Parts: sequence; C-alpha cells; structure tokens
Amino acid sequence: MIYEYKCEKCKKITELEMRMVDDQPNKIECSFCKKDAYRYFHVSPIIPLHMRAGEDGFNYEKVSRHNRKYH
Repeated sequence: MIYEYKCEKCKKITELEMRMVDDQPNKIECSFCKKDAYRYFHVSPIIPLHMRAGEDGFNYEKVSRHNRKYH
C-alpha cells in the first residue's frame, strides 16, 4: 500500500510504499525540508451518479433504489 505523509513546515506530501503488515510510523522526516511529516489521511468519497453535478447544476431528483447506478 502507499501511505502519505504531510510535512508540517513545507506542506509537501511524501509517499511511502509499505506492506500492510509492516509497522507504519506516525511521523517521518520530510524528504524535501527534513522536518517532521505526519501520516496524512483524506477521504475519497464515492458520489452516486444521480447526485453528481452536471451542466445544469445538481440533480437531486428521487431515483428508486433499484434504478440507481454506482461506479
């Protein structure tokens, strides 16, 4: 897996590839400025098609549960 660490000083994100069974450190040394970089978490939402914005704005119309499409 790829783990991301964000530097407190320069705000750059460093990626480290580690196995899930490895001990993932909470902080590392920033590869750019050599200051502390902490584990960076962000949410990657999955937005259903019927709730995505389009050319006409948002489409919040009711769609039956059986007709929804998720990608």
